[in-house]
Amino acid sequence: MIEAIDWDTTFRPAILALLNGEAFNIYNPPWVLFPLIPFAVMGSEGRVMMLLFGLLSFLLAIKSLGAGKLGTVAVLLSPFVYESLAWGNVEWLALLGVAATPTIGILLLMIKPQMTFGLILLKLIARKDRARVAILVAAVTLLSFMFFGFWPLKTLSYNQFVGSEVNLALFPWAIPAGIILLFIGLRFKKQWAALAASPLFMHVLTPNSWAGIFVAMSKFTRVSVLGSVVMWLIVLSRYL
Repeated sequence: MIEAIDWDTTFRPAILALLNGEAFNIYNPPWVLFPLIPFAVMGSEGRVMMLLFGLLSFLLAIKSLGAGKLGTVAVLLSPFVYESLAWGNVEWLALLGVAATPTIGILLLMIKPQMTFGLILLKLIARKDRARVAILVAAVTLLSFMFFGFWPLKTLSYNQFVGSEVNLALFPWAIPAGIILLFIGLRFKKQWAALAASPLFMHVLTPNSWAGIFVAMSKFTRVSVLGSVVMWLIVLSRYL
């Protein structure tokens, strides 16, 4: 069984608390818990199923961005995707929003806004029915405030990890690249660019969130292969 720190200490306890009508403590929007309920109640078998669903979701996101076979394999084998799945986090669920319909897609992307906010903007701007989509998303968000309180305050408390060893943000040096990619994404309606831009603006970014950039760049085969190999060499060098 793959170790799942985030799942065992955060998401599964939160889901069980939700089912028992108790308070829970997560940094994500509360609706992240509902699609995870089947995995939580199944126990160890649910963890295996979540791993399989996670791989499938990453695959769907990658394919939606037009990646070839080699680029797909390179990204799925990259250390950040592995770490996301190993920790039992929910990047895979957020990135499923790449392939989903607009309203559901935005709600999924909002699960990890530090990894996806550029693509959220693009999905709104690119739609002719953007007003309807925005109203539906706003309605779900307001309902979540009614039932679960003003949870964005908890999300903002993520700033406590600024000085942590798990903070791999490149802030502020990555901001110029982020601006360029965001411009390309919004101006030319390129999903990969809008997705890749998002983490580059963040001053707090855990290793898992870098999986979003790898998925975003998956259509560029050489970049994906080189990036995966280089990152694995960096990871392995820490143990040599």
